[in-house]
Amino acid sequence: MRRETRQVRDECQPKGVQPLDQGGQTKYTPLHPTGQATAANYRRRSVVSLTHDDRPWGCYDVLDTGACFQVKRICVSPGHRLSYQRHERRSEHWYVIAGHGLVTLDGTERHVRPGDAVEIAVGAAHRAANPGAQDFVFIEVQRGSYFGEDDIVRLHDDYARCVEAELTDSAL
Repeated sequence: MRRETRQVRDECQPKGVQPLDQGGQTKYTPLHPTGQATAANYRRRSVVSLTHDDRPWGCYDVLDTGACFQVKRICVSPGHRLSYQRHERRSEHWYVIAGHGLVTLDGTERHVRPGDAVEIAVGAAHRAANPGAQDFVFIEVQRGSYFGEDDIVRLHDDYARCVEAELTDSAL
């Protein structure tokens, strides 16, 4: 369920920022080192509109967007995973910031932890999973010409969202 957020769930709440209501849209400003949001912080470009979306596997927040990029903070709940998917019009760069995860990239699995990065080329099949007991959180930088959800080609999905023919679990 996609929505402009006013209250973000605690596990997806960005740290070090304060929500500000700007004409029905929530924007965030970094906190001053004293813990106070300042007008100077708000005037800088560091304020971004935050779109929050809850998914069966966790949630994501859009942190910034431009003509050729989009930045998301993705939180995968323990025991869940994203669909095994590919994109035709964008590449992705993932940077792990919390928890431990299992990334599948073109059929090869790799364990990742905070500080690790993953490069996903246009057309590469990929998935992020959380086999741990704590949230798995990473920053996703999408680069390309289009960032709509209809650029997702799901190859396998635990939540029955596949339109394409599903692969067997053994092929993943």
